[in-house]
Amino acid sequence: MRLNKHVWLKGVASIALVAGATAGLSGTAQAQAVTDQTLSDLRIERAGTCTTLTVEFNIRLQILSYYPSRPGRELHIRVRPLDPSANLAARDALRPPGSLPELRSIEYDGTDPGGPLVSLYFQQDMEFEVEGGPRPDSLVIKLFRPGEGRQCALVEAPAPAPVIATPTPSQPAVVATEPEIPPGRFVVNAISAPGELGELTPEQRAAIDDRVAYDSAVDREGEEWHRLRLGFYETRAEAEEAAANFADLFPGAFVLEVTPEEREEAIATRLPIAAPVQTAAGAAQAGIPSGLYIVNAISSPSELGELTPEQQDAISGRVAYDSVVERDGEEWHRLRVGFFETKEQADAVSAQLEEVFPAAWTLRITPQERAEGIASRMDTGELIVSRTPRPAIVASPEQSAEVDRLILEAEAAIALGNNDRAIQLLTNARGLPEAQSTPRAIELLGLTRERKQQVAQARAEYEEYLRRYPEGEDAERVRQRLAALSGPVQTAELREAEGGNPAAWTWDVRGSFSQFYYRDQSRTRFVDASVPEEDPDEDDQVNLNQLLTSADIAIMAGNDREQFEARASGSYVWNFRSGGRDLKAITALYVGASDAETGIASRFGRQTRNSGGVFGRFDGTWVGWQASDKVRVNAVAGFPVLTSRQTRILKERHFYGASIDYGSRSDTVQATAYFLNQEAQGGFVDRRSIGAELRLRKDRFNAFGLLDYDIHHEEVNLALATLAYTAEDGSNLSMTADYRRSPLLTTSNALIGQIGVIDALPFTDLRDLLRFYTEDEIYRIARDRTLVTKSLTTAYSRPITEKLQANFDFTLTETSGSPLIPATDGTQEIPALASTGTEYYFGAQLVGTGFLWDNDIYILSGRYADTQRSNSYTVDFNARVPLTDKVRLTPRLRYGRREDRVSQTTYEQFQPSLRVNIYPFRHGEIELEAGMNFASQRIREPMGVSTFDETGIIFTAGYRLDF
Repeated sequence: MRLNKHVWLKGVASIALVAGATAGLSGTAQAQAVTDQTLSDLRIERAGTCTTLTVEFNIRLQILSYYPSRPGRELHIRVRPLDPSANLAARDALRPPGSLPELRSIEYDGTDPGGPLVSLYFQQDMEFEVEGGPRPDSLVIKLFRPGEGRQCALVEAPAPAPVIATPTPSQPAVVATEPEIPPGRFVVNAISAPGELGELTPEQRAAIDDRVAYDSAVDREGEEWHRLRLGFYETRAEAEEAAANFADLFPGAFVLEVTPEEREEAIATRLPIAAPVQTAAGAAQAGIPSGLYIVNAISSPSELGELTPEQQDAISGRVAYDSVVERDGEEWHRLRVGFFETKEQADAVSAQLEEVFPAAWTLRITPQERAEGIASRMDTGELIVSRTPRPAIVASPEQSAEVDRLILEAEAAIALGNNDRAIQLLTNARGLPEAQSTPRAIELLGLTRERKQQVAQARAEYEEYLRRYPEGEDAERVRQRLAALSGPVQTAELREAEGGNPAAWTWDVRGSFSQFYYRDQSRTRFVDASVPEEDPDEDDQVNLNQLLTSADIAIMAGNDREQFEARASGSYVWNFRSGGRDLKAITALYVGASDAETGIASRFGRQTRNSGGVFGRFDGTWVGWQASDKVRVNAVAGFPVLTSRQTRILKERHFYGASIDYGSRSDTVQATAYFLNQEAQGGFVDRRSIGAELRLRKDRFNAFGLLDYDIHHEEVNLALATLAYTAEDGSNLSMTADYRRSPLLTTSNALIGQIGVIDALPFTDLRDLLRFYTEDEIYRIARDRTLVTKSLTTAYSRPITEKLQANFDFTLTETSGSPLIPATDGTQEIPALASTGTEYYFGAQLVGTGFLWDNDIYILSGRYADTQRSNSYTVDFNARVPLTDKVRLTPRLRYGRREDRVSQTTYEQFQPSLRVNIYPFRHGEIELEAGMNFASQRIREPMGVSTFDETGIIFTAGYRLDF
């Protein structure tokens, strides 16, 4: 009897230790290889001066907070999974795209003590803004480079005014009107090509001279593609007629409807096809100064009169033209003098002209006006261009420092192989007022374009350099570079390119492969208070000893109209413990296709969907059709997948459904309505739901609502509402209200707890229950065995100083009980389950950054849980210290205590650990982690206190390769 009690106490202690782990007091002590995936995909978009990343997940989640609030090389986003089935222990990573070399890695860590984290690591400092995505299974991250300003949307350009060009005496009068912007959002996609677009032929240019032409860039599986698009058309029929007319000149051209954002950006960044502006090279050859700034010397409500000799002398050698505009029904003439690259240069000349032109002022004109001004310029004598000595330095100290900063960042970008980024930085530097380092910026810009084989642009930069700085050793070096470039000068904005046919298919393979070894071994010591004379029971055991191998491979093919994807993702766990079982998992295994012209997309195989009534992974087919800009129709059918370790199709249950999405991705309000029917073997209705989703995104506010109602069981299955608001001071408030059946209400839940009397085995088929219950009783039992969980979560984060941020969160939950199910002739009794009552969870975090290094992060966390069974306290400190660009340390100290109200036991745990991440190259990572676990359990009994102590060692080592 004493031995039985001894074993019982030891068993209770062991169970309590496991309970402590599941209550969140174990962290790395219970490290295990996880075979599921949380991250799904990544999309990149660029607009203005920012890059937007949309990270997609296989689960729904809500953003609680993110840090740091200051620029840095790391971004950590605290999230809360909205589905209880989400595996919080998962650690996952996404392959960083090749088109964004600043981004080193994207990782998800569900083991962090402060809650699941999404982390992004960069190779240079970045600024961040984080908000909820267009769906609750995504989040949006806006990236800005420090000092560039935060602009993620372009403002529509003002309507252009008609321009009447005044001719020189030898030219006839010509009236030229800048093309108006056509209405509509249908466009013709004329050319698609990886890399930059090529030069248009004269025939192509003539065919589209009355349309807005623009270059739309997109990241396609890590490679940047450029598309020449022509618009705009109000109807698809008009666009298709135009595409047919372009067929000979643009083989494979097709029609699509673009978003309001793309139309807006296209108007602001349209290419000057009809009247191309000469590059610096072409302008220099023609003797025309470069730049878009001019001096408006005279404005008159009548035709310009003759200039005085003093006025003629003042503008001698410069481009001068008469610009005519209609104002309130009256025709005004403006004498304009140009051209200048910066406003400061124009202001300096304006000051010189004030004596003879008292009303002179400066402004920036459009490329079209510049072209018309050159074509209709007055005869003012020999133009002032290359004879000019090196310009005087007019930049302020701040502007000079900005030029130096841009050059340094450009040199860093060149070192990383990001020539596109370097060109952008150097172009910005060249556009600032003349500084000491401006010559370096122009020469480096030419060199970078030369490395990208942009011969015409490189030649233009070198010639611009020699126009500004014709003397000296540096000028001689640039002349040598210019002489080394062969071939004729191209004056168009578009280079020659091959393979621009959007109908041509390209193929790409991408993926990742990783292996991680996990080991957890411990020594336990048990002392039974009732038998103090016996020696303590000591035991050494290996809790975990396994190798996790994961692979994710995707084959992408298609063109700008049609896309094909085949993806396989899974893992295998080799268990080295004696008697251990190997595990296989298939996360994704599907093929998919889409057609941009018809708006049809489909996917077949194992996939994940979190909308339209489908809540998770399934084996089956999804088809969607974009019926209009705002309406999408979806159909889905298949078999549910209960876990990724299910390697066969579960044919016992099948479902089909349909949904309608309303609202484009950019709309403030988006909605979905759906119907889904799921059946089980035996003719049972497993689930029959109607539901609606509502999404609201406006400025800094994001909200999502979901209601799922089972019309067969006549019960609300799921009601969910989330909202998040970010204030101008950087503080963030989020709330979640959740009412759900747990697990999701299905008739198959009637099998929960059903054990046979004869063989003591659980029932797995609803048809077997028909021998003991009627069909209506089975439906009732399913409802009784499905608990109701209600929760409310509030989270608040706020920057305290530039280097310090505070995060707070509070959650209250309540889970209902279930009634007793009496025994029958063939089933055992199922005991009643009591309600948990209201349980409370509190958390607080203090996050500091940049204390010892530029990009270090320190986090102090505290959590308290008041539940029906126990009180729990946790204190955690961890840091993320970048020793170098390729080595990061993550030390952690954690203490937890749990007081059990039922069994009068206390449980304490202390865990120190250290993780080292090494990045030998961009698409590779090595991770090592070692830690200790010291746990102690005290069980109070009438005879005294029994103790159960554990000392453990945890070790993890692995690598990840992306390709």
